[in-house]
Amino acid sequence: MKKLFIYSTTLLLLALVYVSCKKAKKPVVKDTFCSQVRIEVSSTDDEYGKVLFSTKMNRYYIRLADLPPDDECDKYHACYPCELPLEYRKEGMIVRVTGKLEAFNQTETVPKNTCGEMPLFFKISNIRKY
Repeated sequence: MKKLFIYSTTLLLLALVYVSCKKAKKPVVKDTFCSQVRIEVSSTDDEYGKVLFSTKMNRYYIRLADLPPDDECDKYHACYPCELPLEYRKEGMIVRVTGKLEAFNQTETVPKNTCGEMPLFFKISNIRKY
């Protein structure tokens, strides 16, 4: 009887140690950058662009053709796709893109890389090397 009590107590202690040492699952961080609902403002059809990397956003973006300047800054669209395919993640690569341009929401913080940058979210439907 004494042995049964010792074995039972030992098993109970081991079970408690196992449960208390079990690692808690890390929460899944959802990338809200890609899942936001945004308003379409324009579209591109086989337009030239240059692939660049934003250290402020830690993302690749495509700089579309420069817009007519209206002050001392050269204005351009910095189009941030949800995820740029690996073969196009080369800074300075010239590409041709087609897709929808959407305005970022007011709740989203999008730091500009230069004074003339006009950041937009980019839903790419077609991309190819130039």
